[in-house]
Amino acid sequence: MKCSRHELEAVGVCAYCGRAVCSQCANVSPGARLVCLESCGAALARNDRSLEFLVEKSLQTARANSVNYYLCGILSAAATVAAWFWLPVPLLMWFLGASAVALIFSGVWLGRVARKMKL
Repeated sequence: MKCSRHELEAVGVCAYCGRAVCSQCANVSPGARLVCLESCGAALARNDRSLEFLVEKSLQTARANSVNYYLCGILSAAATVAAWFWLPVPLLMWFLGASAVALIFSGVWLGRVARKMKL
């Protein structure tokens, strides 16, 4: 494969745009990846920062959703107890109890996922 700007043999491919790069054109981006131009290196750095931002926001969302699942599960459990005393309807109690268990389990699972994402 030949370099996209010269007639020399290419030593690699730009990590951003995919052009063939010879040893004269080769630049190393801040992330230690091969790029053809400074602008490709800057664009690659912007993409890396954007991805880090998205991962951080996903982590925050997972934590917040975990807390929401816990709270909804606790409310469903409290509603199950209240239904036992005020509306002794078995179907309602089973439904609320199963919902409480499912919500609390979901909160535990999502909390573990958030902790693993942090590592």
